[in-house]
Amino acid sequence: MAHSHDCVKRKLWLYAIMTSERKPQTQDKFILRLPDGMRDRIKAAAEANNRSMNSEILAALDEKFPPPFSRQETMRMIKASLIMFADDKAGLREGTAAKNEAFALLVIEKILGEKNPGHLLDEIEAASIDISDVSINRFVEWQNEMLARLQD
Repeated sequence: MAHSHDCVKRKLWLYAIMTSERKPQTQDKFILRLPDGMRDRIKAAAEANNRSMNSEILAALDEKFPPPFSRQETMRMIKASLIMFADDKAGLREGTAAKNEAFALLVIEKILGEKNPGHLLDEIEAASIDISDVSINRFVEWQNEMLARLQD
């Protein structure tokens, strides 16, 4: 009796697999050849960080190739730059705040495509945008990307 029950369960399981809708793969797959010893280093790093090897590789790639800056992140970076460079007395060269504001206006107009950059800059200055987690490395990446895009 148990045998026939297991047989029915297997048939139902196979039927469910065969008739279920398969979700299309939304992520790219990439086969990679690793040099000798690298797999062990990745495995050790993944274990140390309590994540899978796949997650460890993605974290390393994300650090090396950060995602492009969204409109929201660009606004956060502008807010951070306005706060960082607001006080010329902070040991910065004279006129730094004015140059930074001009840079912010250019980014707002040319990169974000705003017709009235001064209005959005005023909104950014007045808004309570959280910049507590803006890292200096990401900020410098943002500045460099904006400079490169403005030169194009």
